[in-house]
Amino acid sequence: MRRIVFGLMTILLAAHLSAGQESRTQAKWIGTWKLNVSKSIFPPGDPEIPLSVTRKMDAISGGMRFTTERVNSRGVYLPRQLEFEALFDGKDVPVRGGAAFPGQTVSVKSVDPFTFELLWTIPGVGTGLERGVVSSDGQSLTINTRQTLRGQVTNGVSVYELEP
Repeated sequence: MRRIVFGLMTILLAAHLSAGQESRTQAKWIGTWKLNVSKSIFPPGDPEIPLSVTRKMDAISGGMRFTTERVNSRGVYLPRQLEFEALFDGKDVPVRGGAAFPGQTVSVKSVDPFTFELLWTIPGVGTGLERGVVSSDGQSLTINTRQTLRGQVTNGVSVYELEP
């Protein structure tokens, strides 16, 4: 009888601990994020500062699904600009969408529940590293970007707010 009770208690404790672990490791970047243009810093001379950008990031088993849409500086709505599904295994996957360059890829890394990294690659053009960090209250996402395009290095900061 003691063995049965001990076995049941062990199973219940393990289930409780794993459920607690799952909630602690839930990615905070999941959701729909809208760019706050006034709080963002665009590279000097950037010819295309958007009026708005919406990023949607969903969790998939072992990775993320990512889509963007934007309204460009001329007020034109551009749906499904970039989209991909990638695992957190560091392997490149193709990027699709109206703003994707031929052969463009991305790899994804989950640093912790608040932080992710995206490494974008455009063959023959360059790379871009994005490091996204969600605020402790979960309401804002700051993405620091470093791009090297045709030998030119630029940096930017994009600040997004969580859509309700």
